[in-house]
Amino acid sequence: SLLGSAAGPPVSRGGGADGDGGDVGDAAPQGRPRPSRDGFPFMFGSRLNSMRDRPDLADGPVLTPRDLVRRQAKARGLDCVDFNYPQHFDGHWSAEEARDCLEEHGLVAG
Repeated sequence: SLLGSAAGPPVSRGGGADGDGGDVGDAAPQGRPRPSRDGFPFMFGSRLNSMRDRPDLADGPVLTPRDLVRRQAKARGLDCVDFNYPQHFDGHWSAEEARDCLEEHGLVAG
């Protein structure tokens, strides 16, 4: 494990499901594995609004939070989405729909 403090044991951030021989705490909520690209032990995220920049480079519309999540999923090295509430939810989708979209694209919320 690479993270830790004098106050407690090291905690792994990402890499696999609990019980896989990794460190304690290496699973996402509900036992789903955290995304891990190339085995790197950390996750990097971006504000969802950052995906609005340079729409000319996107391969589709970037109008809704779902579009922005889809675009962020294509950015190599980004595993975590930072939503703004209520901006990215009210009138767009439920928390469950957002979770399902994140899972579909291999991302987690930060």
